[in-house]
Amino acid sequence: MPCCHFLHPFVEAVAALDLPPSRIRRILCRVPEGQEQIIALPRARKQVPGRADEARWSLPYVLALQVVRGAVVLDDFVGARSRRTGDGGSDRLGAVAGIRLPGGLPSGH
Repeated sequence: MPCCHFLHPFVEAVAALDLPPSRIRRILCRVPEGQEQIIALPRARKQVPGRADEARWSLPYVLALQVVRGAVVLDDFVGARSRRTGDGGSDRLGAVAGIRLPGGLPSGH
């Protein structure tokens, strides 16, 4: 997977669910201590990353790719395919991905 190795277990868990995007209203991830600043914060920037290098470190964005496309591949971060799933799915799912941080409160609260 061409993204941060901290994201791999989350992506694999979502892939194992094998649910269509229409069946997913919210994704809640418990981020281990020490990883939150890398893959979850700042929340707004992680939800809709501005550059490919930011997207590779974004938990909400990478999970959205897995849900909408069924895979996370290098082309998701480079060229014309980067930053979009083609149907706005990554932005929608990025907005509903909840991230529980080590302190107990979801990010953004």
